[in-house]
Amino acid sequence: MKIAALLDAAGEAAPFTEAGTICVYERQGDSWAAARERGFASAAHTSVRALRSYIAETARWLGDCKVLAAKRSPGYYRVAFEGCGVALWAAEGAPPQFVSRIEAFYERRVGEPEAEPRGKDAAAPAYIVPIPGKAGHYAADLREVMAHRTGVSSREVLLPFFSETAFSRLEIVCDHVPKWFERELGRFRLKAVSESNGKQVKICVYPAGR
Repeated sequence: MKIAALLDAAGEAAPFTEAGTICVYERQGDSWAAARERGFASAAHTSVRALRSYIAETARWLGDCKVLAAKRSPGYYRVAFEGCGVALWAAEGAPPQFVSRIEAFYERRVGEPEAEPRGKDAAAPAYIVPIPGKAGHYAADLREVMAHRTGVSSREVLLPFFSETAFSRLEIVCDHVPKWFERELGRFRLKAVSESNGKQVKICVYPAGR
């Protein structure tokens, strides 16, 4: 599998609204290495037509690499790239922090049984990731799951995690609070608080009694 990332001068994920470099990564044994790169500067294209043409040209350069990670950007870029057959992923930090997570997301089969029973210390599912430096803290972006896993429901993503993983805090980003959410939390002895900025909802889930 090949995964591309738009990076800034510091080597971290950049938004499409800023100039950067697109690096295409390929797996080499147990690690990932940049195989090729190309500059990206969408701001130089001031008309919608020119920008659309530039994105199409970029997609052709990507070739058989059909996944591109970047810092969260205006929705136009997702529509334009996906119209060219390239799936976008919102990412933060440097490639080692997100490339393997993206790979795991695509390789995991929905409904596939685990190789071993999951105990309280088992790793989280591919679409729920640990937050670096914070033991017991995890994050999930349901919008990304729904965008890249057609037919997967929020129940299928979250309920196995609630029942099989010991955690201190789960931060969920979504478009709306799932209808089933409040009803099921009590069953797992969990509580949640949510906030919305009008564009997205952030839900923090934690064990009851904290």
